[in-house]
Amino acid sequence: MALRDPNVIWMAIGEGVIDETTGTEFLPLSDAMVTHTIPTQTLWSGALRLAVTSGLPAYDALFVAVAERENAMLATFDQGIIKAFPQIAKSPGAISG
Repeated sequence: MALRDPNVIWMAIGEGVIDETTGTEFLPLSDAMVTHTIPTQTLWSGALRLAVTSGLPAYDALFVAVAERENAMLATFDQGIIKAFPQIAKSPGAISG
């Protein structure tokens, strides 16, 4: 899983943050935004724990597990994640604004 996941761009388009043309322009640039990678197999145990306790899908909880591991905020448009983990997950506008 990487930032270049087109779902991130798709959600930004859907939320009106960027338009489709800009989203398409971001696709080749997104690889440069990855500063380091974390093998997902090192995160699945924590993600499963978070998924079970929150009721979110394990895939969604994986993003929360990364944020916890890195002691970072999670910028997301996913209201379910924001509601389940308000101390970690915020909308991009809430983090940047």
